Amino acid sequence: LQLNDGRAFWEVSEYFDSQISRCLYLAPSQIMFSHNDIGPVFSNGKHSIKDTFLSLHRGHLDPEDLPIMKVVQHQGSYVTINNRRLAVFRLLEMYVNSDLRVPVEFVQKMDSFYSRYSTQCNGHSVHLRHTEFCIGRTQEETNFDPFSHKLTKPSHQSSWRDSDSDSDVNKSFYSGSDSDSDTS
Repeated sequence: LQLNDGRAFWEVSEYFDSQISRCLYLAPSQIMFSHNDIGPVFSNGKHSIKDTFLSLHRGHLDPEDLPIMKVVQHQGSYVTINNRRLAVFRLLEMYVNSDLRVPVEFVQKMDSFYSRYSTQCNGHSVHLRHTEFCIGRTQEETNFDPFSHKLTKPSHQSSWRDSDSDSDVNKSFYSGSDSDSDTS
């Protein structure tokens, strides 16, 4: 912080400026889904949205253990490319902490964004594939209760996994490997 002619200004490096302008804390309900439906289990096939929610709720997992959620600006909204992470954070906001804010990183839209953008409701909610459940912005818009509903695996294992850009969720907690990465 420096004073110049009675005015204060903050001088930081270009790197700091570039990083701070790309990160922001948002309420999960402010962020829209980019997919119409998502698999109920992260791409590593080991943990469901419910498992992750409960691990965070019980304190077995810290939000910082999850990779930062990436968002783009699309049609005037913040839209995630990490749909399952957003589902977990929306559940936390609804059922645990209504003042929850999560760090997000703004990224450029890749060409693949347009081909993968499948929401039919402007991203307000998402359906959990192979279930009758959906997660919206509020409990009234959501028919999945992470404390009482079960997510059961379909009989075909490969349909349980998919590539909704959350394959790197909690590398150390989930897989012990740093080899997972986002697919979009």
